[in-house]
Amino acid sequence: MRKHPFHQQSSENPTFRNTDGVVFKLMNLRAVHTGRGLTNVSTMDKEIWGEFGRYPDQVKVTARKIRELILDPPEPADDDPEDEFPEGRLLTRKHRTRERNRNIRKKLLKVRREKGPLHCEICGFKPSVTDEKLEDAFFEAHHVVPLSQSDASPTKLKDMALLCANCHRLIHRAISIEKRWFSISDVKTMLL
Repeated sequence: MRKHPFHQQSSENPTFRNTDGVVFKLMNLRAVHTGRGLTNVSTMDKEIWGEFGRYPDQVKVTARKIRELILDPPEPADDDPEDEFPEGRLLTRKHRTRERNRNIRKKLLKVRREKGPLHCEICGFKPSVTDEKLEDAFFEAHHVVPLSQSDASPTKLKDMALLCANCHRLIHRAISIEKRWFSISDVKTMLL
């Protein structure tokens, strides 16, 4: 943190984000989490723990990204409307990704169709097409509980929601921006 240009003036102060200060902050957060140890913790520490304490894996990823950006900051954005963007090359990428079962969506669509017309569980959208294959294209299967919290346990249809592509994109964008999980009811409330 002391190396980040954002903190340039503060980092000249030897007590700013030094080892003792970081340890003290961690002890504050531990006290919020366990209720033991330091007794005088700030409201901000409680709010931070309330927002991030349940997501240690996400916090680790975010911390790693912050460290990477400090060591290798991005170039300033250039928003020239005449910019060209090379695309179309074939690339090989290596990513860690959670395993997904493509049959879940097919089964979810089948079961929901048996109960009545397909509709988005957030906005209620019902396609007006009669071709089932085209109708299916409007919908995405969304995990009600994040895969990162399910510990590779088998997914059941009750763990899934049927969302239109717009609402599915919206819920994942909200999760990305707010850095927390959004339930179906959270997004319904947001849209009201």
